This record gives sequence, C-alpha cells and structure tokens, in this order.
Amino acid sequence: PVTQPNQIGEIVGTSFIMHATPFIRYKTQDYAKFKGWGCSSCGRPYQIWERIEGRLQELLVTMTERYISVSMINMHDDTYDHIKQFQFYQKEKGKVVFQFIPKQSCNDSIIQDVKARLLAKLGDDTELEMKQVKEIPLTSRGKHRLLVQELDIKYDDPSLRVALTL
Repeated sequence: PVTQPNQIGEIVGTSFIMHATPFIRYKTQDYAKFKGWGCSSCGRPYQIWERIEGRLQELLVTMTERYISVSMINMHDDTYDHIKQFQFYQKEKGKVVFQFIPKQSCNDSIIQDVKARLLAKLGDDTELEMKQVKEIPLTSRGKHRLLVQELDIKYDDPSLRVALTL
C-alpha cells in the first residue's frame, strides 16, 4: 500500500453494490500519485490523490523503451474532427499504426496534419503509420479498444511504474 506523499501506486477498489458478486480488491491497472491525507478546504479525512498516471494496459512502447500511455496523446482540439473512429495498434517496439475511419471531409492534407500532431506527442523514437480502414472491430463485449497492444509488456515490472512518472 502507498502511505507516503509522492509515491505512485496502483488504484485498487472494492465495491459492494452487487451483493452476490462484489468486486473485492479489483486491480484497475491505473496508477496514481498519492498526495496525502485530508482536505484542508473541506475537512474530509480521506486520501487525496494528485493525478492518475494512466492505464497500464494502454501503453505504447517506443524504440528507446519509453512507455507512453495513450491517454497522454489524447487531443483536446480539432485534431480528430475529420476522423469518424480510430485505434492505435502495436506489435513491434517503436512502431505504431494509427488505424482510422475518415469522415467525408477528410483529405490527405488533414491526415498528414493528424500524423504530425501525433508524432509531436510520441517523440522521435517512434515510427507512425497512418492506415485508413473500413471498420474497427469492437471487443466481444461490444466495446471500442483505443489500443490493440500485441507486445508482451510485463505490467508488474517495477521499472514500468518509474517510466509512468516521467
């Protein structure tokens, strides 16, 4: 358990909403930075967490073995305005495929702009291939996966947690 400020720890939760099958110590594979106990402005005595570091199962690996959470390359601007749906795919270290379904308004210039913006976030130790596709399959549960990661990442490796804090 994380007990000291500035330590990074995995978020583990327990829920008793479903009485027949409660989630007990559910490992989320999300990591957060512990700030301390108690809120000075409202007086609550509970844990305070500074920031979530990202989902471990959604990590890209660069050629220099940096780990990049796909949440870190999220864009809060017009980058994806001309893209209907997209997904990152990786099966080789340092090489990422950006699979996308374009909207009618999308053109080659826009695709190159999206690529440049993504590369600015990924860094120069990552190759990015832009691949237009007709469909992006959902999971067996009907959910969209932002990243299909085929590399064998050891999620319990202590060095991985350090990489997430940079």
